[in-house]
Amino acid sequence: MRRIAVTLSLAAFALGACQSERAQMSRPLPQANAYQGVEGRWASTGGPIAYTAVFQNGRFTSAERDTNGLLAEGNYTSSGASRIQLNFTSVARGVQIAANCNHGGGTMVCTSSDGSTFRLARA
Repeated sequence: MRRIAVTLSLAAFALGACQSERAQMSRPLPQANAYQGVEGRWASTGGPIAYTAVFQNGRFTSAERDTNGLLAEGNYTSSGASRIQLNFTSVARGVQIAANCNHGGGTMVCTSSDGSTFRLARA
């Protein structure tokens, strides 16, 4: 009788371990991409030229919406959950520009090193 009780206890323990392992396996894995919140296409809001900006794995490009002509290219780094730092070159002016951006709720507001502000919306 004792042997049956021990066997049943071991079987229950083994089944419990399987259930715990299954629950852990069904959890989604954390995203390795530090830029997840900003990745993708963004559209300018306001300003003299309508353009689309693309953020992808640390690279940044912007192109005029009507002609698809390249306006700027560079890189960005995450500086917090909803902040990034942009460093890019303006193709038209040939100058390096830095900007700090806050994003959330489908919008992004950036302030460049010269004090100007530009806004983007998730495209």
